[in-house]
Amino acid sequence: MFDGMRNDMFLMDLPTETATYANLNNMTFGPGDTQLQQFILTTPVEVLQHIATQNAPETFPISSPPQHRQMILHQIVKDIEPEIHQFEKNDRKSVLPIFMGLARKLINLMKFKPLHEILGKYLHIPILHGGFSRILAILSGITKLLHQTSGKILKHFLNKAINIHRLFASKCSIQILAEILKSIKNDASTLLEPIIRFPIKLYQLIHEFGGGIYRGLHGIEALISHLILFAKRRISLQSLMDILIQIGATIGKFSINKFKNIIGYVLSILKSIVKNNPISKALWYVIIHFLEKLKKGALIINKLNISSILDSIGNAKLFTIKVLVRLLGQLKHFVSLSKSIAMLFYRMIYFVLSGHGIPFIRSILPSVPLNVDFSLSPEPIIKQIMKRVKHGEFIHSVMTGNIEKLVSSIPIVGNIYNALIQPLKEINAPNTTIAEGLVQHGMINPLISWARYGFGEGGSMPNGNICGMRYSTVDVPLLY
Repeated sequence: MFDGMRNDMFLMDLPTETATYANLNNMTFGPGDTQLQQFILTTPVEVLQHIATQNAPETFPISSPPQHRQMILHQIVKDIEPEIHQFEKNDRKSVLPIFMGLARKLINLMKFKPLHEILGKYLHIPILHGGFSRILAILSGITKLLHQTSGKILKHFLNKAINIHRLFASKCSIQILAEILKSIKNDASTLLEPIIRFPIKLYQLIHEFGGGIYRGLHGIEALISHLILFAKRRISLQSLMDILIQIGATIGKFSINKFKNIIGYVLSILKSIVKNNPISKALWYVIIHFLEKLKKGALIINKLNISSILDSIGNAKLFTIKVLVRLLGQLKHFVSLSKSIAMLFYRMIYFVLSGHGIPFIRSILPSVPLNVDFSLSPEPIIKQIMKRVKHGEFIHSVMTGNIEKLVSSIPIVGNIYNALIQPLKEINAPNTTIAEGLVQHGMINPLISWARYGFGEGGSMPNGNICGMRYSTVDVPLLY
């Protein structure tokens, strides 16, 4: 990681999981300086290591950078990686481990020879816009596309018929797909037939190009694709809830109309393909019909009115906790509100206790006091929380079955519980909905077990993963 304007450099050694910091006082580059591009392109890592040794280097574990270096990392990430910046601003120690995970994914991708060949055609242009995680997502999507088409689309990348820079400039995965279709218009039906005949493959490809990024139009895409998968019973309620929490926390400003305009752009390309090759009409019918329904606001999958959900979110402008609770009310044909709202509460608690999900809960529930730096203690977060709970009162609540009092008595857990009550009132749901759902659907027992572990009385530590979470040190694949 190199900042040419401030002369700061971090070299990550992945095998040893250490990082070396050095300030290159004699190597200043200005904004857009072509010398910096040449320096990056032509300087072997061994030379960088040698340069570092000449500039008072400081080596430390990737997992625990010194505090006086964390601010420098924070500034670099703010400039080059907006997605990680939002995640790490609450935990600056996480920056290097996150980058290490992304670097390893990039290295694994580059072992795929066709991708290596494609990038070789663009080495003279070293700047790719969009942030490291977005670049990685698009390269991963290209790799998926090559596999799904058995490599037949490779020549269109190598002869630059498909302009890779237009892919990186796209605002969302659907737009990437449009650029690819536009570039291979005459061969689109033949090349993409293996994908078009099986819509689930198309969902997988869109997810790959999205890469777990939920900001802006990417968030709208992720919402649509995961609602469809849920409606088709391809993902669990827990997985859907994990995705919804992450979308709500990171989507930021978005425009449903802008998204529909991009859908219209894709439709115009598809209709042009069919017009020039009428025999392919049957092949493209399903996807054209799907996109037309989406653009017109009439998309319903297995009785789930996805367009209605999109309209309610679009009218709200921001994806707040109130919007999320209203969304759950629209899933009533698939799951009761008591179950979905209990699952939302249950997963929010897990997000906090896992540590990885704290930034998302801080974002989606800004009024809830989570201003505790759990990283200051080596103890599990649940133990730190339960130290503040009166043991006798907790046990009494468990014995009497007073679930509302039980969860309300636990710091942070009670705050999250109370933050969900007002949105429930706005959709005319009783205050007891969460408590009843926790009991009826078997979620209260794991919560009590976590609390007992926190007290040191047996129980079990919160374990598991957060579905679709990009910035975890563990890969959590979505099960399609």
